Amino acid sequence: MKKIIIYFLLLVCISLQFMGCKKSSESENLTREKAELYASAFDAVWNLNKELSAKAKIIYIDVESFKDFSEKDKEQLFSYIKDKYKVEVMALSYEEVRSAPTHSVGISYDGMYFFRVNRYKTYSKDQTSFVVLRKSLIGGVEEIMFDLEAVKKNNKWQIKKCEKY
Repeated sequence: MKKIIIYFLLLVCISLQFMGCKKSSESENLTREKAELYASAFDAVWNLNKELSAKAKIIYIDVESFKDFSEKDKEQLFSYIKDKYKVEVMALSYEEVRSAPTHSVGISYDGMYFFRVNRYKTYSKDQTSFVVLRKSLIGGVEEIMFDLEAVKKNNKWQIKKCEKY
């Protein structure tokens, strides 16, 4: 009986090694609170027009528009977006995007998607609402504002509302 149990455990171990471990979801990898909040907001806006979003090649994010956002938050958010959506991600302010010449060195407009918080309506440790600007130069210029509300439940940020403003 002991040999059967050992043999069974050995088979299970070998199976697990070849199958690999279950990968955690991308959002579970977000350990920084602010990175999680803005990743949730980005996902919500991205998912409202998946056809357009799928054509994005580069994402510019105005991290200066995010409250209480550190360099470590930025690194984690950018890594999350890059891995999940298979795009290049760069920090760029709205002013830099607006004032740059069409063919500026280092700024690509082909497949560009821009994301920033335009203004906060409320801001607290458990509930936040803000207006987000998404600008896209994919197949023409599209600039849309979104009204978002986020709440923290069980120490995780969740988007409660995301609609065109």
